[in-house]
Formats: sequence, C-alpha cells, structure tokens
Amino acid sequence: SGVFQGLASSWEECRAEAVGIYLGVERDVLEIFGFKTKEEQDDIIYCNWLQMAHAGVVGLEFYSPEHKRWGQAHMHARFALLNVMIRAGEGFCELETKGDSVEVKMDRSKIETVGKKAVGDFLMKLNVLKATADVKAGEELFGDMTKVDDGWLKTRDIVLANKKPRPVYVQAHTELNASGGVDCLEFKADAKGMIASMQYHFGLPKRAPRGGAAPAQDGAKKKARFGSLKGCKPDAQGMNLVVAVVSAEDPTDAITELKVGDSFGVVTMKCKKEEAAAWREPGTLLLLRNAHVRMFKGHIRLIVDQWGKVQKVTAEEAEEFVKGGPGEPKTANDLSATEYELKG
Repeated sequence: SGVFQGLASSWEECRAEAVGIYLGVERDVLEIFGFKTKEEQDDIIYCNWLQMAHAGVVGLEFYSPEHKRWGQAHMHARFALLNVMIRAGEGFCELETKGDSVEVKMDRSKIETVGKKAVGDFLMKLNVLKATADVKAGEELFGDMTKVDDGWLKTRDIVLANKKPRPVYVQAHTELNASGGVDCLEFKADAKGMIASMQYHFGLPKRAPRGGAAPAQDGAKKKARFGSLKGCKPDAQGMNLVVAVVSAEDPTDAITELKVGDSFGVVTMKCKKEEAAAWREPGTLLLLRNAHVRMFKGHIRLIVDQWGKVQKVTAEEAEEFVKGGPGEPKTANDLSATEYELKG
C-alpha cells in the first residue's frame, strides 16, 4: 500500500468490492444465508450486481472536474467496476440516457458468464499488480478504467441534478420488559429521533446551553418548572411531574411497571424492581425530575433514567411543586393505551 500511495485506498476498495460480487454468485454461499431456491438466489445475485453498477453511476458525484480527481475511495472503486461491466460487452451492462435521467440496464442471464469472467479477469490484474508492486502498470490500468471524459461529465450533471437528500437511519434498541420478554424501542425517523436514539444508546446527558448554564443569582438554584401529563407525548423529554401511583405490577422482574397519573390522565412508568416495591402502594405521590418518553411497540412508556430522579413525597411536599398536587388520576385517559404509528 505504501508503494501505491494515493491510489492505495481506491485499489483496496476495488478489490474488496470485486471479491464481493464475484463470490456473490456462489450458490453454496447463498444457501448459508438461507436463500435455498434458485429463484431467490437469482434475485439476490441480480440485485447485488445491479446495485454495484448503480453505485458506479451515482459515485460520479464525488469526482471533481476542476481538480480531475476522486474525493472518495469507495466511489472511485465502484466507478472502475461499472466500466468493467460495460466493457465486458455482449449487451451485459449498458447505460441509457433518457432526458434528465440515466437508466442502468443489465442482462441478468449473463451475470454468471460474461459478468463474472470480466470481473474475475480484472480482479486477477488487481491482485497481480499489487503483489508485484507494479505501480506504473497499476496507475495505467486504474486510470483507464476511471477516466471521466465529456460523456461521463454529462452523466455526472444528471446525477447531481437528481441528487436526493442523504438518508437518515435511526437505530432501534431492545430492552427487557416486565414479563421477561424483549421490547423493541423505536424512534421517529427524523433528526430528533436520531439524537434520542444515540442518547439512549450511549446514555448521554442532555447538552447544556451553548456557553454553559447561566449561574443562578446569589448562588441560588433555579427552580424547576413542573407540569402535568398533558405534555406526555411520544417525543417528550425533560419533564418534571408530580404523579400519584394508581396500580403496580407484582415486582418479580428486574424491570417492572407502575401506572401513575394526575388530573389529566394516567401513563405506564417503567422502573426497577426495588423501586416498584417502595412505590407500589396506590396513592403514593412521586416527584419526577427529567422524565422522558420511550416508545414500546408504538405505546408510550414514561422513563426516569440515570439523568433524572424520582422522589417519594408527602401531599404537603407535592403542594410546593404543583398547586393542589397531582389531583385525582383520570384513569379514563390512559396515555399508554394509544398506539402510535411510526411514519418515515
């Protein structure tokens, strides 16, 4: 790699991608992954090769006409493989420009013959030139396969004109539920959901305001604002609440649930076994600081993690935070009973 210098990364990426599609036609390997029938295997092989050709086209976005160089090794490599497929001939892989779009055409019946032979021969050259440290021949080979002429520049213009926003992938998480099963925690498919997912995954505290929190006057702490369960929605965070326990599961599991509420409604709250044992008596008043919502199979669950605090309080103490306390829990309005649909 040291000998090939600036070309080394693209070269290795190209070898890796070529090996992937070359060995991807091995049906014994596909069976290991559960694809037993020829029809299934044919579809997997076709999608794999077509996706690589498509990646070579969209990869033109990362070529700089001004500097005449590639900005990403992966895309440099995929463009080389696209050209290998096109130059294989016999109608195996072709591009067709239709107005403001480019269509990749591939004859799937020729993948295991024409396509595999072309990629195999190219892969052999890559391996031999790398093993013999033939930099000059390597640069000539790769330069020829990734040369972006005027025709390709026109294709690049079409790619840029049809560029889509980068997809956002929000990671779901799993957690043991009260019955010992596993719940899937899903988050909204947007920026907020991504941040919430990462916070949950790494257990990160909320970021302080830019410049740090403003110091309280005369050393006094800023009094937290307490609200009601009216604000308990799928993306709710940082809630301060006073609630009353309505009912509790038998605390036999590591994680169990309490039904808590106020005059607005009730909600299911997850807590640890030892916590549930201390709070399970109906009518118990709890002070929740920095509570937030997690979604379990489309339903709201109230959580107070290590970045929050739950405190058992008396009616007099509750009055200090919420005038009149939580009131009589409105059991007819169960916020956790509503099922929310995840929308992309």
